[in-house]
Amino acid sequence: MKYLLILLVFMLQGCSAVFIPAFAVDAVHDKITGEHGDHCVSELAKVGDQVKIPDQGVGTITQLFSTSYKFKRWDYPIWAQLSF
Repeated sequence: MKYLLILLVFMLQGCSAVFIPAFAVDAVHDKITGEHGDHCVSELAKVGDQVKIPDQGVGTITQLFSTSYKFKRWDYPIWAQLSF
């Protein structure tokens, strides 16, 4: 096992990798699409509705955007900006 690891290190010497944090990718995506916000809401939500966010209290929807790939729950697919 030790020799395999040493061999692997020598094989990968010329390789380099770039790590891009997810928050940086998300920030670029938001700038390109014009979307921003941190919350997901149901398709029935409207601007002005109040929604309860765990650990943050009740917020009022100020803007709604399209669906987002960031949200994993199918019942809350809309990207929204809230004010508290």
